[in-house]
Amino acid sequence: MRDASGRAERWISGAGSLTAEAAAAALSVTARGASVARADAWLASRGRGAEGSLAARALAASAPPAVLERVLESLVASPAAPRVLFDALSSAARSRDARAELDGWLRARWAAVRDRLGVEVIAVAAELVRRTCDEGDAKQRIAWYTTRARELGAGRDRIALAAEEATLCVDARGRTGADLARALTAATAAKGRQPARQ
Repeated sequence: MRDASGRAERWISGAGSLTAEAAAAALSVTARGASVARADAWLASRGRGAEGSLAARALAASAPPAVLERVLESLVASPAAPRVLFDALSSAARSRDARAELDGWLRARWAAVRDRLGVEVIAVAAELVRRTCDEGDAKQRIAWYTTRARELGAGRDRIALAAEEATLCVDARGRTGADLARALTAATAAKGRQPARQ
């Protein structure tokens, strides 16, 4: 942990030379304990381009909730390329720890994010919907983001596909092991049946 933190700090300051993969790994470990001040320093130092995306993705996926919100607010207001914001949002949507916080923040800041990203915001919304396995959360997210896609005039098919995946996950999660075993047996038996001869 200490070694990763040191490598990340050297890379952030520009003193360290790391491959993108090594920098991402070091940043991910360090981001878990990042403070708001540390996050601000990261983004100020490496806030643009590919390096900014690395730092933003690490913070969005691993930082504590208060830091995640600060990072996203900074990126919405930042002159950095919209791609950095998109990468951070996508990373948070894929992170189990950050997903719920991101959902609340994105709903509250939808207009601002939509203005920065345009229709690309639907990709983030679809990722949030797709990775939802709780029935209550799934219903809320599907309804809310479907409405936003309709208002935007784009992405309804993408949200619908993500909703199908979420529904499958909810269904699978609601079944016991015995339920799944019976369903698998029934499906296998159905495939093995031969059509009756006339």
